[in-house]
Amino acid sequence: MKQKIITNTSPIILLAKLNALHLLRRYQVIIPASVTEEIFTKESWENDRIRKFLKNDFVEEHPLGVGASSTNLGRGEMSAIRLAIMLKARIVILDDRKAIINAEYHDLTPKGTIWIIMQAYRKKDITKKEAGELIMTLPSVGFHMSNGVFAEAVRRLKL
Repeated sequence: MKQKIITNTSPIILLAKLNALHLLRRYQVIIPASVTEEIFTKESWENDRIRKFLKNDFVEEHPLGVGASSTNLGRGEMSAIRLAIMLKARIVILDDRKAIINAEYHDLTPKGTIWIIMQAYRKKDITKKEAGELIMTLPSVGFHMSNGVFAEAVRRLKL
């Protein structure tokens, strides 16, 4: 049985930009409807990749959505966290620091885009070189990470 993960918008968009959505095939990926709405709100070149990805049998769009949030989190983040709680899925994929803190508050295990890449390397789905290239490319596709997060990823890969 595949491990169930709930994902927010940014990891899907980032992995699409890296042409690395296939790294999610080890999981049962559940995406709240409000996340897919958020993804397709603006037209972008990676949307075709995402549409194709959504057709995979390991991807499920869940109808749960949320209205306006009273927190400082976006609709996609709130939906992903609420859905993870509702489905008792421990892992929720988020990259935003405030969303991570919120998920931890709800006893979830937040992971991010870098974790997906590192897991693919650990499971030998990709090589160390491929993992390093993906991580090094993240900033150029819009991923914001602290120097500490970047240094830790490089250290773990022993680049």
